[in-house]
Amino acid sequence: MLEVGEGLHIIQTFEPHSLYAVMEGLGYGHHTEQRGEAELHVWFCRVEKKEGDSSAPFKPLALLNDPIIDEKQGQSAVDFWETTC
Repeated sequence: MLEVGEGLHIIQTFEPHSLYAVMEGLGYGHHTEQRGEAELHVWFCRVEKKEGDSSAPFKPLALLNDPIIDEKQGQSAVDFWETTC
C-alpha cells in the first residue's frame, strides 16, 4: 500500500485515460509526459488517503481474465493492484 506522498511511474504506448479516473478515486494525482511517438510516462502520486471502502474499483473485473490470456500480464495486474490499494 502506498502512503500519501508516495507514487509509481508507468511507461505506456498510449495515454491511459480510464486509469486516470480509477486512480483519482483512490486518492492519486497524475502527471503525464510524452517522450516519443509511442512512449508516454505517467507518474501517479498519492495525494490523499481515501477513507471507507479499501477495495479498488473494478479490481475483480480487471483481474478476471488476465492470467488466462497472458500469465505475465495477469501477474502485472495483480502486482499493480497490490501496490496501489
